[in-house]
Amino acid sequence: MEREPGLRRILEDTGGGFTMGALGGSAFHFVRGLRNSPNGTRIAGGLEAMRLNVPGVAGRFAVWGGVFSACDCALVYVRKKEDTWNSIISGAAAMGILSARQGIPAVVQSSVLGAVLMALISGPGFMGQRHPQPSSISVPINSSVIGPVETSSNDGSFSGFFGERKVEDGSANRSTKIGTFGTSDMPSSEYK
Repeated sequence: MEREPGLRRILEDTGGGFTMGALGGSAFHFVRGLRNSPNGTRIAGGLEAMRLNVPGVAGRFAVWGGVFSACDCALVYVRKKEDTWNSIISGAAAMGILSARQGIPAVVQSSVLGAVLMALISGPGFMGQRHPQPSSISVPINSSVIGPVETSSNDGSFSGFFGERKVEDGSANRSTKIGTFGTSDMPSSEYK
């Protein structure tokens, strides 16, 4: 399911980043606080570590999600298509933008890291674009095993659920009411 690029998408990704940062940061900092606290105050130390560190982690994840999504939406607008390259380039741009205050070497290093991480995350989708799989598998059908075929009628969309169903037999065009399943037409799993 592809989402439309725009402000709504940027805000959703920002909120998603904040939520992931808050949940992941809570678990990480609680365990870290448990391990680094003295005996008898471990729970209190874990909760204090969460209280002090989780808002910053969640905020950083939210900023990264917003910048990444803004770059992704801009690329969709410029390139007029949504594919894996957009997320790879957006990851590089977001990491580069967020490390711009540290200078050019940090921007280059962070951009390469962002592109590699997004390529690893998007790898299966990228390989699927290069080698498209057939959308359906053709299987030979033995018509003697299948039996009668149900046909749709124009007397309502729920006519198959309520009332009679019309069945066309392969040899003659006759309508019958479906009762119970017959055992004579059922395929068996025995080896012949």
